[in-house]
Amino acid sequence: MKTNTWKDLLPRLEEQGVIVDEQLENRIQEENAIKYVFLKVVAILGSLLAMGFFFGFLFLTIGDSLGYVSFLFFGIMLYGISLLGNKKTEPALRDGVFVATYISAFVCVLAACFDIGWRETNNLIVVIVLSLAGFILFKSKIIQFLSVIGVYYGLVYYLGLIHLGYGGLLLFWLVLAGLYLLFDKEVEIKTTHSFWSQKYTAVVHAFFLILILELIQDNISLIDPTNWINHSRYFDYNEVMHRIYLAIVGLLLIALTYVTVKQIERKVVIQKRMISIGVSSLFILGIAFFMHGFGMPLAVSLFLLFWSYQFRFHKGIVLAIFTLLLSLLSYYYYLSVSLLVKSIILMGCGLFFLALFIIYNRLNREE
Repeated sequence: MKTNTWKDLLPRLEEQGVIVDEQLENRIQEENAIKYVFLKVVAILGSLLAMGFFFGFLFLTIGDSLGYVSFLFFGIMLYGISLLGNKKTEPALRDGVFVATYISAFVCVLAACFDIGWRETNNLIVVIVLSLAGFILFKSKIIQFLSVIGVYYGLVYYLGLIHLGYGGLLLFWLVLAGLYLLFDKEVEIKTTHSFWSQKYTAVVHAFFLILILELIQDNISLIDPTNWINHSRYFDYNEVMHRIYLAIVGLLLIALTYVTVKQIERKVVIQKRMISIGVSSLFILGIAFFMHGFGMPLAVSLFLLFWSYQFRFHKGIVLAIFTLLLSLLSYYYYLSVSLLVKSIILMGCGLFFLALFIIYNRLNREE
C-alpha cells in the first residue's frame, strides 16, 4: 500500500467509526517511507551529479560569458521543470529527480544574484522568498523540509546583518516552542487542516534538525569562542537587550517545563503537581544559567528527549541523547571550570538519568 493511499484511507475509516491503533498507523507510515528511501537518495545524488557535469560542460564551452542572464535562464527553466514534475504522484520520482532539479534551480538563481553583485541582505531575501515559494507550491516533503531550513537560516542571517541578531536568537526558541505545539496538536493538525497536514512531517523533521544543528553549534562555539562557526550568530552584544533576552528565555523555559510536566502526568501519577513543576523549573533554570553556557543546550536536549519519548518520535530520541551527551562532554572539556565542580554536576546528571531509567522500567512493567 502506498503512503498516499494509506493517508486517503485512514480518514474514511475514522469517519465510519473504525478505530485504528496509533502504533500500527505509525509502523505502516514508517514502512512506506523506508520503502523509497534508497531510491530517492540514489535519484537525488545521480541527478545532482548529472547537473554538475552539465554546468561544468557549459562553463568549459561558454567560459566567462556564462553570466547572470544564463544562470537566471537556467534557474527559471529548471524551477519550471521541477514544479511540473511536482505534480507526479509517484513519490520516488517526485522526491528524487525533481528534488535535484529544484536544488539546481535554487543554486542557479543564487549564482545569478552573486554575479549581479547584490548585497548580502538582498541575496538572503531571495533565499527566504524562494524557500517560502518552495514550501507552499511543492508537494515533495524533501523540498518542504529544505525550504523550512532555508527560511530559518535566511531569517537568522538577515536579522543579524541588519543588527537585529537578538531576533535571530529568539527565532530558535520560537522553533523549540513550535515543535512542542506540533507534537501536541498532531491529531488536530492532520485531521482539520488539509494544507498543514501535508506539510506536517516535513516541518517537524526540519524543526528538529534545526534545533540539533543549533545545539551542536552552541557547544562548539563555547569550547572555542574563536571558532568560525561562532560568527554565524551575527548579533551585536548589548547589555540591556541581553538581559531582556535572558528574561524571555527564562520565562519560556518555565512555560516549557510546565507543559512537559503536564505531559508526563498523563503516564505518571504526580501527587503534588505545583511542587513538581516548581522543582523541575528550578532544575532546568539552574542547569541552563549556571553551567557557563553549556547548560542551555543541555536543557533543550532534555526537552527534546522527553517530547520524543512522549510522542514516540524515535529518531528524535537518538538525536536528543546525542546532543545531551555532546553538551556534557563539551562541558567536561571546558578548562575554565574546576574538576570538582564538573564532577558534582556530572554526578547529579548521572543520578537524574538513573531516576529516569527506574521510572521508565516501572512504566513498562505497568503497560
